[in-house]
This record gives sequence, structure tokens and C-alpha cells, in this order.
Amino acid sequence: MLHESVADSQQQRGICWQVREDAYVPIKHPQIKEPVSRNKQDGLLESLNRLPVGASGRIEKERNSTFRIIPGEMNRGECFFRIVRPIFGEDCIQTGQTFRYFYDQNSLRNIQIQEEILIEILENIFRNIHPHENNFGVYGHQIRNLIILATTEVESSLTAILQANNVAPPSQYFTTRDYVRLKKVLRLAEFEVSLSHYPWLQSFSPFRDWNNAQPTKSLKWYDAYNKIKHNRETEFQEAKLLHSVNAIVAVHILLVSQFGNWGTYNPYFKLTKEPLWPREELYIPPEDQNEWTPINLVL
Repeated sequence: MLHESVADSQQQRGICWQVREDAYVPIKHPQIKEPVSRNKQDGLLESLNRLPVGASGRIEKERNSTFRIIPGEMNRGECFFRIVRPIFGEDCIQTGQTFRYFYDQNSLRNIQIQEEILIEILENIFRNIHPHENNFGVYGHQIRNLIILATTEVESSLTAILQANNVAPPSQYFTTRDYVRLKKVLRLAEFEVSLSHYPWLQSFSPFRDWNNAQPTKSLKWYDAYNKIKHNRETEFQEAKLLHSVNAIVAVHILLVSQFGNWGTYNPYFKLTKEPLWPREELYIPPEDQNEWTPINLVL
């Protein structure tokens, strides 16, 4: 069944309980080991109020107002295909070790190779155009080619996530109207990434301004990709250095979003900000770490 967690008013780490018909079962808690009996008319707080004085997990009734119950969205041990989230009780998104059994290792390695190739192209460009904000508006043929390659890799990852979860395109192909639905699911707008070799540059957050109203134009680097791919002769000035960097960073963000930090670490990039996941969206570990159950995402 679904889980609930109880969190104090300071939003410190709470206790996660599996909800059963007759009991609440503590999940991966170092001190609380035994289930708490549950009356049908009582919720979690009331059940914890009834524990004997001194028992682990007991909450005094007069303190109920300082706690809130957070219903979970997933059953214990469930996870989405190619979507990494923190596990309740862990402090970061290093969940790849847990989910590696469900990875298509060939797909993972192919994305990594593509990322390495894109970095090589960007480094060659940086040997001729110094990576500085004053040069972000510089455009050229090699930059155009890099934007096209990197953005098609972004499309490939977004398509793969949707297909892995059995989401079908409304027409023959997926478009940005389909892709943008993954923004909230993956919390893409919350990622910020810097280039480790160029610490004087700002952090990049390529998905920050993405929205449903204008799913293509709200991503300036993606909009530029469309323009320079189809109308190079009239839109060549959109092949800007800034767009190429954002496109490559987007590739890396999607790599981490799909597979976690395990096996995806690349010293070229530094994650300067990662999503703050609400408790209800966390993955809840199964009793056996090898018994995770991948399920389809419903959009």
C-alpha cells in the first residue's frame, strides 16, 4: 500500500511509514523497528499518540499541531523507468547503484559517448573563441553544428524517457509539447550546472524558463536550434556560443536525471544545484534492495 511520512514544523527529516490495513510499518528507521497497530478510525498521528510513554516513535497528543502527515504518491518499492529520484532516508540523488539492474547499459554508455564527443567539439571551439560572457553572442559554422548535435541528443533522451514509460506521441512524432510535460516530473528547471574548467563562467540552467504556453520559444537554445537547422541562410546569427553551451549542459542534466550520479560522473561538469524533492515524490525503498518494481509514468 501507499506510504505516509510525518514531518515536524521545521521540515527536518521525518519518519516514513508503510500503510497497511491493520498497522503502520516503519521504513528503514534506525531506532523504530516495530509496526504500530492501526485502528480503522485513526490516522497515523493518532496511532503514534497511543504508543506507550517512552516508546520509539511516540508523539505526545499536545504536540500534534507541530507535525503534518504527508501522503506518498507511490507504493513502497516502486520507481519509474529511466527517472531517478532520491530514496527516502538518503541525502542525494546517488540512486544509480540501486537501480542499475533496470538500466539498459548499452543506452547509458551511448549517451556518455555522445556527451564526450560534444565536449571535444566544444573544447575545439574554445581554443579559438575564449569562453567568456563577452563572447557568448559569437556565432559560426562549427557552433551551429554543435547546437544541432547536442539538441538532437536532448530530443533523443526525452523521447527515450517517454517511450520507456509507454507514452505514445499524439501524432507521428514527439514534439516540445510532449517533452515539456517531463519538466516537472524530472524537476529539470531546478538543475544548475557549471563547467569545471571555466570557473569564471556563470552556472547554466537550460530548462529554467521552459513553459507549456510556449514549449519551443521559451527554450531560447532550442528555438535557435530549430531556426539554424531549417533556415541557416536567414537565421545563421542564432548559432551563438551561449546556445551551444546550454544545449550541452541540457544533455548532461538529462543524463543525470535518467541514471543518477552513479556511472554518469563527468569531471567536465559540476552540479551546483540539484532539485529539492518534496517528500511525497520520493522513492520508498523495498524490504529487499533487489526487489524494486519499475512502473510506467502517467502524464
